[in-house]
This record gives sequence, C-alpha cells and structure tokens, in this order.
Amino acid sequence: MAFQLIINVILACLWMFLESSFTFGTFIIGFVIGIVLLFFMRRFLGSTFYLFRLFALIKLLYNFLHDLVVSTVHVSRIVLKKDMNIRPGILDTILC
Repeated sequence: MAFQLIINVILACLWMFLESSFTFGTFIIGFVIGIVLLFFMRRFLGSTFYLFRLFALIKLLYNFLHDLVVSTVHVSRIVLKKDMNIRPGILDTILC
C-alpha cells in the first residue's frame, strides 16, 4: 500500500514538472491521473489497489462512530429516565 502511494506521489510530482506549474491544483490533477494509471496497472504491482483499503478503512471508521453514537444515545436515554426499572446484578451480589 505504501509503495503504491509513493508511486502515486512521484507521478503527481512528475506531472507538475511536465506542466511547469508548481501549484497545489496541478499536484491534485497529477495525483488523480496517478490514481487512474495505478488502477490500470494494479495487476503488475502484485498487491491490492490501495484505494480499496482506504475505502474499507473509511467504512470501518464510519461504522465504529455510528455504533458509538447510537449506543451513547441509548444509554443516556436509559439513565435520564424518571423511573429507572433496572436492577444491577453485579453490585447487588457484591454489596450483600
């Protein structure tokens, strides 16, 4: 994955040199062109295309944050109720 990213940055810098314009926009255009080239050359690189792993990481992060927010809202609803009808099992057996 790191090898493909390094190749992509080198291709983006090469694009900047070919365009003779050293701006951030030119770098981004070169980076996108590098992504397209690496996507078509992924058979020759011998590993999974690095954007697939990046998308999987973003999906994992989204799922984790979504579950964290949902569980926090659920627990806060239980705790902030007027009449909590819960019986603690562990603390009840320890304290008696």
